[in-house]
Amino acid sequence: MPHVFKDIEKETVIQVEITLDSDAKTLKTQLKKALGKKTLGFMSLEDVNQHLLEYIVLNHRNCPYSYVLNHVTGVILLCILIDKSS
Repeated sequence: MPHVFKDIEKETVIQVEITLDSDAKTLKTQLKKALGKKTLGFMSLEDVNQHLLEYIVLNHRNCPYSYVLNHVTGVILLCILIDKSS
C-alpha cells in the first residue's frame, strides 16, 4: 500500500468512512464471475479492516485515532490526526 499521507505538510485530521459496495453481491456480478467474465475486484470488510489496521500500526502508530468497525451495518469509520511536524 503506498504511503497515502506523504503530501501532508502539517497537522491534519483525516476522516474516512468505508462501506460495503452494493454491486458486490448483485446477481449480475455473481453471474459474470461464475462465467469467467471481467468483474470489479471487491474486498471483504474483514480484509479491508485487516489491511487498514496494519497500515495504521506500521506507519502511524503514534498518532491518535478513532477506529470503529460495525459488522451489522458494514461500515468502518476512521478518524486520525496526522502530525508531520514531529
